[in-house]
Amino acid sequence: MAYVIAVATDDSANGNLFAFPSDTLPPSGSTVNFREGENIGNTSIISLCESSCPAQGPLALRANVSEQHVVIDVQGYFYPENRKGYVWANDPAADEYIAEGIYAFNSKNGEISISRVSSGRYIVLFEELADGVIDGNVMVSRYGPSPGICTVDNWESQGSPDLRVEVRCFDLSGNPQDALFTVLFNGGQ
Repeated sequence: MAYVIAVATDDSANGNLFAFPSDTLPPSGSTVNFREGENIGNTSIISLCESSCPAQGPLALRANVSEQHVVIDVQGYFYPENRKGYVWANDPAADEYIAEGIYAFNSKNGEISISRVSSGRYIVLFEELADGVIDGNVMVSRYGPSPGICTVDNWESQGSPDLRVEVRCFDLSGNPQDALFTVLFNGGQ
């Protein structure tokens, strides 16, 4: 699996971009939807071809327009046997909520909660994911229409089985700002 940012740029027409394992057919859902002349990206978790991959490699891209420029930024990889989790924090003004469905994954089957501490400051709690040991990495990416940045302020288990990730988001002037973001954790076995 790969954690990627896919950007459609210099769009010649309205369309869709699909990223998928190179040994399968394109999925029905697109990775990025774009309009002519728009530069737009999306953060995605994408499966990769794992064996008998075609010569072009483990990741395939397809756009439904003839001349599409694409930028792919691979933020990290993880393997199915590792402890892993991701969440799309998609309600930046909510005081607290549980992420569910396609917006969240925890390989230990625990809940993922997001708490807003103050403007632009959040705590993401992955239940049972630390498993008493902390090794691995955490990545945060901001997404959505408003420009700015989100960063990992701290991550730890505090001796518990839960993984606690503190996220801080800022506008382009460096002021705290509520924002949409994703968190990806990839830990050891």
